[in-house]
Amino acid sequence: MRLEKIENPRILCAASEQYAQPSFGFHLDVAVLERAFPQRVTVETQLTRRRLLELLTSQHFDIVHLVLAVDPDTGDAVFSPIDCATYKPATPKPDKMSPESFAALLLESRTSLVVLATCKALLLAVEVTHIANMAASDADITGEAAAEWEECFYSLLAQGKLLYKAFDLTKSQISTPIRPIRHKDVAFAPETP
Repeated sequence: MRLEKIENPRILCAASEQYAQPSFGFHLDVAVLERAFPQRVTVETQLTRRRLLELLTSQHFDIVHLVLAVDPDTGDAVFSPIDCATYKPATPKPDKMSPESFAALLLESRTSLVVLATCKALLLAVEVTHIANMAASDADITGEAAAEWEECFYSLLAQGKLLYKAFDLTKSQISTPIRPIRHKDVAFAPETP
């Protein structure tokens, strides 16, 4: 089987309005991705279910990097504000998306890698791993810890390292509890002249 090599990957780096606030560190995620993949990153700071649907059905993204709440009990992506102690929606009618709906959008966009740079998102990652490679945490992480992991991981991908190799090297260097869930190895080729 031939290894897929994606030239000039397109990246979506998005956060819900709450998680885009400076205290959550989303600006660090954006900076890391823009350094690794200059002019290849689409940034969205007010992600909603409707906006994610629009983005992933009208455009192709090779990498989707999300910073938003994930319900640790259901795996739902939560776009509405949450209570940071419980990770539960703070509104009576939350804007959320089930893992099945999220998987359908990833399939539509032909996404190869999803990074859920947020706390306790492993259930969502496991639920959609049949569609794409995933990276997610099963613990609480800070924006700074996530950015440290991302700096190592995305710089390896930008060098053209295979995805699985980048996962392994990052794990050997950085202790942030972001775990890879492998689907299909791929290389994201650096910008070609």
